[in-house]
Amino acid sequence: LNLFWGVLVWKRKAELELIESGVPYTIIRPGGLERLKDDAKETLNLVLAPEDTYFGGQVSRLQIAELCISCILNPKASQGKIVEVITSPDVQKKKNVDLLKAVPKVNT
Repeated sequence: LNLFWGVLVWKRKAELELIESGVPYTIIRPGGLERLKDDAKETLNLVLAPEDTYFGGQVSRLQIAELCISCILNPKASQGKIVEVITSPDVQKKKNVDLLKAVPKVNT
Protein backbone atom coordinates (compact mmCIF):
# COMPACT_ATOMS: atom_id res chain seq x y z
CA LEU A 1 0.00 0.00 0.00
CA ASN A 2 2.75 2.43 0.78
CA LEU A 3 4.19 2.05 -2.70
CA PHE A 4 1.15 3.77 -4.17
CA TRP A 5 0.74 7.38 -3.09
CA GLY A 6 2.12 6.79 0.41
CA VAL A 7 -1.17 5.39 1.71
CA LEU A 8 0.34 4.15 4.97
CA VAL A 9 1.96 7.51 5.61
CA TRP A 10 -1.38 9.27 5.25
CA LYS A 11 -3.18 6.69 7.38
CA ARG A 12 -0.62 7.24 10.15
CA LYS A 13 -0.98 11.03 9.91
CA ALA A 14 -4.75 10.64 10.29
CA GLU A 15 -4.26 8.37 13.32
CA LEU A 16 -1.99 10.92 14.97
CA GLU A 17 -4.49 13.72 14.34
CA LEU A 18 -7.22 11.60 15.92
CA ILE A 19 -5.07 10.74 18.94
CA GLU A 20 -4.09 14.38 19.49
CA SER A 21 -7.66 15.64 19.04
CA GLY A 22 -8.83 14.55 22.48
CA VAL A 23 -11.81 12.71 20.99
CA PRO A 24 -12.32 9.21 22.45
CA TYR A 25 -11.04 6.69 19.90
CA THR A 26 -10.17 3.11 19.15
CA ILE A 27 -8.11 2.49 16.02
CA ILE A 28 -8.53 -0.98 14.59
CA ARG A 29 -5.89 -2.22 12.16
CA PRO A 30 -7.15 -5.47 10.64
CA GLY A 31 -4.99 -7.97 8.86
CA GLY A 32 -5.86 -8.84 5.29
CA LEU A 33 -9.59 -8.98 4.58
CA GLU A 34 -9.56 -10.31 1.04
CA ARG A 35 -9.58 -14.10 1.41
CA LEU A 36 -11.50 -15.19 4.50
CA LYS A 37 -15.22 -15.82 4.48
CA ASP A 38 -17.49 -15.01 7.38
CA ASP A 39 -17.55 -18.66 8.51
CA ALA A 40 -13.82 -18.37 9.25
CA LYS A 41 -14.69 -17.46 12.84
CA GLU A 42 -15.72 -21.07 13.38
CA THR A 43 -12.10 -22.24 13.06
CA LEU A 44 -10.00 -19.08 13.42
CA ASN A 45 -9.94 -17.10 16.66
CA LEU A 46 -9.08 -13.44 17.04
CA VAL A 47 -5.63 -12.35 18.11
CA LEU A 48 -5.28 -8.73 19.24
CA ALA A 49 -2.01 -6.90 19.80
CA PRO A 50 -0.74 -3.34 20.28
CA GLU A 51 0.30 -1.21 17.31
CA ASP A 52 3.16 -2.27 15.06
CA THR A 53 3.15 -5.90 16.20
CA TYR A 54 1.98 -7.73 13.07
CA PHE A 55 3.00 -7.34 9.45
CA GLY A 56 0.67 -9.95 7.96
CA GLY A 57 -2.23 -12.20 8.81
CA GLN A 58 -5.88 -12.35 7.93
CA VAL A 59 -9.24 -11.77 9.56
CA SER A 60 -12.84 -11.95 8.36
CA ARG A 61 -14.98 -8.87 7.88
CA LEU A 62 -17.59 -10.33 10.23
CA GLN A 63 -15.01 -10.67 13.01
CA ILE A 64 -13.95 -7.05 12.53
CA ALA A 65 -17.60 -5.92 12.61
CA GLU A 66 -18.17 -7.85 15.84
CA LEU A 67 -15.02 -6.31 17.33
CA CYS A 68 -16.26 -2.82 16.42
CA ILE A 69 -19.51 -3.52 18.25
CA SER A 70 -17.54 -4.76 21.27
CA CYS A 71 -15.57 -1.49 21.25
CA ILE A 72 -18.78 0.55 21.23
CA LEU A 73 -20.36 -1.50 24.02
CA ASN A 74 -17.19 -1.58 26.14
CA PRO A 75 -15.55 1.85 25.92
CA LYS A 76 -13.50 1.39 29.09
CA ALA A 77 -11.83 -1.65 27.53
CA SER A 78 -11.26 -0.13 24.11
CA GLN A 79 -10.79 3.64 24.16
CA GLY A 80 -7.36 5.14 23.70
CA LYS A 81 -5.98 2.07 21.95
CA ILE A 82 -4.56 1.05 18.60
CA VAL A 83 -5.45 -2.60 18.09
CA GLU A 84 -3.97 -4.85 15.44
CA VAL A 85 -6.21 -7.81 14.61
CA ILE A 86 -5.49 -11.13 12.94
CA THR A 87 -6.75 -14.68 13.41
CA SER A 88 -5.14 -17.97 14.28
CA PRO A 89 -6.33 -21.56 14.67
CA ASP A 90 -3.75 -22.01 17.42
CA VAL A 91 -5.14 -19.65 20.05
CA GLN A 92 -7.95 -20.20 22.51
CA LYS A 93 -11.22 -18.42 21.78
CA LYS A 94 -11.82 -15.50 24.17
CA LYS A 95 -14.48 -12.83 24.48
CA ASN A 96 -13.69 -9.69 22.49
CA VAL A 97 -13.87 -7.52 25.59
CA ASP A 98 -11.23 -9.66 27.31
CA LEU A 99 -8.96 -9.41 24.27
CA LEU A 100 -9.43 -5.61 24.25
CA LYS A 101 -8.60 -5.32 27.95
CA ALA A 102 -5.25 -7.03 27.35
CA VAL A 103 -4.08 -4.42 24.81
CA PRO A 104 -2.36 -1.43 26.45
CA LYS A 105 -3.47 2.14 25.83
CA VAL A 106 -1.45 4.38 23.53
CA ASN A 107 1.15 6.51 25.32
CA THR A 108 0.55 10.13 24.38
